[in-house]
Amino acid sequence: MGATFDEQYTSLGIGDDHGPMFFPRILLGIWLLLATSVLVHGFFGGTPGGSGRGQIVRAVIVIATVGLTAYLITVIGFLFASAFCLFSVSYLLGYRNPISLMVTTIIFPIAVWWIFANVLLITLPTSPWFDLI
Repeated sequence: MGATFDEQYTSLGIGDDHGPMFFPRILLGIWLLLATSVLVHGFFGGTPGGSGRGQIVRAVIVIATVGLTAYLITVIGFLFASAFCLFSVSYLLGYRNPISLMVTTIIFPIAVWWIFANVLLITLPTSPWFDLI
């Protein structure tokens, strides 16, 4: 999150009130709050029929997956990285219907990308593989 406050991003605004790091900072803050609440719930709350240790391991894997996704966005672009993250986290959280997972993994990242590109006019990192097409 600290990297989003780097000086190199202050001059990239395109005439808007907010620079390109405004929305990512909001997302990172929400992710940190949610991750913290999952960890606290895993340590102290537990669920009937589930072990606290299993929840903590799952929470750590989800957090690692989100961290890996943040890195992958810079390497393979938003579309592929977010599809990977959505599939992985959904599977880890117990959503195992293969048709539902595949449809969601394909449609949701494309919809988010389209909204950012066409409605919000925010450019997301693209895959270098798109240049080969």
